[in-house]
Amino acid sequence: MEENKTGLMAGAAQVEITPEDSQFLGGYPHVERYSTGVHDALWASAIYLSDGETELILIGNDILFVPNELCNGVRQRIEAGTGIPASNILISATHTHSGPMTVNNLSNLRDETVPPADPSYLQLMEDRVVEAALKAVGSKQPARLGLAVADATGIGTNRRDPKGPSDMEMPVLLIQSADGSRNLAAMLVCCMHPTVMHEDSTLVSGDFPGMARIFLQEQILGKECVVLHHTGPAGNQSPRHVTQANTFEEAVRLGELLGRAVERVIPNIEFSDQVALGAMRGFIELPVRKFPKVEDAERMQQAAKKKLARLREDGAPQTEIRTAEVDWFGTEKALTLARAAADRLLDEVARSVMPAEIQIFSIGKWRFVAWPGEVFIEYGLKVKERLPNTFVISLANGTLQGYISTPEAIAAGGYEAFSGIFSPESGQMLVDKTLEIMPPVDPCPVKLGAHRAVTPIARTDQPWWMPHHQSVLKRVAQGHVDLVMIGDSIIFGFNNSGKAMWEKYYAPRNALNLGFSGDRTEYVLWRLEHGELDGISPKLAVVLIGTNNSNGDEYTTEQIADGIKAIVCTIQTRLPETKVLILAIFPRGDAAQRDAEKQTASFNAQWAKNQQASELASKIADGKMIHYLDINDVFLNGKDELTREIMPDLLHLHEKGYQLWAEAMEPTIAKLMGEQPIKLS
Repeated sequence: MEENKTGLMAGAAQVEITPEDSQFLGGYPHVERYSTGVHDALWASAIYLSDGETELILIGNDILFVPNELCNGVRQRIEAGTGIPASNILISATHTHSGPMTVNNLSNLRDETVPPADPSYLQLMEDRVVEAALKAVGSKQPARLGLAVADATGIGTNRRDPKGPSDMEMPVLLIQSADGSRNLAAMLVCCMHPTVMHEDSTLVSGDFPGMARIFLQEQILGKECVVLHHTGPAGNQSPRHVTQANTFEEAVRLGELLGRAVERVIPNIEFSDQVALGAMRGFIELPVRKFPKVEDAERMQQAAKKKLARLREDGAPQTEIRTAEVDWFGTEKALTLARAAADRLLDEVARSVMPAEIQIFSIGKWRFVAWPGEVFIEYGLKVKERLPNTFVISLANGTLQGYISTPEAIAAGGYEAFSGIFSPESGQMLVDKTLEIMPPVDPCPVKLGAHRAVTPIARTDQPWWMPHHQSVLKRVAQGHVDLVMIGDSIIFGFNNSGKAMWEKYYAPRNALNLGFSGDRTEYVLWRLEHGELDGISPKLAVVLIGTNNSNGDEYTTEQIADGIKAIVCTIQTRLPETKVLILAIFPRGDAAQRDAEKQTASFNAQWAKNQQASELASKIADGKMIHYLDINDVFLNGKDELTREIMPDLLHLHEKGYQLWAEAMEPTIAKLMGEQPIKLS
């Protein structure tokens, strides 16, 4: 996409979709649950974006599901009113279980307590979702936006196994007026079921996403800031294992936890008014699942009911009882679906929600993939693994009449596995189709394995090397790292000759030293691929590497540069929010100058090779996430010579050299980390 020359335009609006009369609250079976009041309002929240060429509308709704028919109607009306095509309009549900029933799920067919969706409420909702979108477009103004990834740890866990797969990375898109004086809108994607409130509550509520919105508007972003909440893949995610009770107090607590997570990353957001936008989509037919015979489904239902009764009699933990209870709900649904399959009703309902739409919006370098249905987290993680800077929004642009489970979950049974009408292959099909629509793009201009300098390999010639790597992993596991210094013995030297500078400039920044004596680019690549960046989120990574590759004639200048670029790409892939600062390889004496014990080293072939490699590597810098800095002149005397006062062996720095380095780099370090420079000595 070409850079936008006119600047970003954005608008936002929210319109209340709280029911005006008593409505059946959807989400829990076998309970006659009509609303008796309103705890907090439900909203349709809309964001409009334009880069001068492409227009996007994103709408999040505090509701259980957005029905396919309603979604189509809303899109048609918005397109008629604005000219924005349906393909560029994303409509999602937060999936609150304390809002009106909006979809007639086949699995509820035989549940006499669950009524059909109320057409009058569906019409109210459609009208107001359209109103929110039109108001957002009508409020457009010059704007800027930025994105950071918050840590939502504590909001919930894997529903089945608290230690099982989950995704606590929560993208936070913040849109401001062009001058930065006002927050116009914020968009979050949180991979968690909003089910703090259970079937015993009869008050309308947005659950914890609604509480997060209230907290953010009242405490952080301003009351006029529209907060749009999407739910990511959360089919097997739940707050069940982190809540102390199913109360509004707990929903408020989790909402504030989410809001605080947003607050923490706002200072890290870099804003721009030049943001390229894009939209694409595709469609896929998903295979209908094969259900057991009716008599087999009946046996499963009875077994689940007996298990629940036994756990209650034995006084089992409440979380275990709740899991068994929803499993019983699931077998009830499975029995209904087995009967529907026998009556050929299942195929008819499946056709009504096919084909499934896959929608992809790009906002700058970030991508948001929208899938319908309740999808297990494993499939969202697969997309993120293949497409860096990509986040999946579920429950978008329609429904899939239940869960998209993994084959393992289907085999194990349980509520989610019993409650879907499509086969377990469907999740992988969604992933594959997404990658077909937007194939992974290798951001690195060099291919790993192309030559020695870019082929990751562990060093085996030094017995200390692997134990040192293991000790680094222990430090990495402790987390709390804001700055990483990556390289060879020159970086490692901050533990010795440069220790005073480390304590002054880098220890206060929670820095991690990843310098290994003698390392070449290929050794660094291996270390980064084997855990040295895992689980940390530094603001900045400084890279100084390559001088050991320049010894002899084993590597060309181009190969050394490739090695540096590959390291930078590896950092970006593993830490997309981390800025990278490439340092030009330091000047050095060649072998003859060092062996002759000359007091100075003048420009030589190896020095030139390093300089050329650095200049080639600098081409990868974009001035945004990747930066380049050449401070080499500070090490030279008035004759452009390197002296042993700075580098005693014409390669490694003395205390004075580390001081010159730290002081020369400090303004850039501070700027890239968003801090005030530490005063020079």
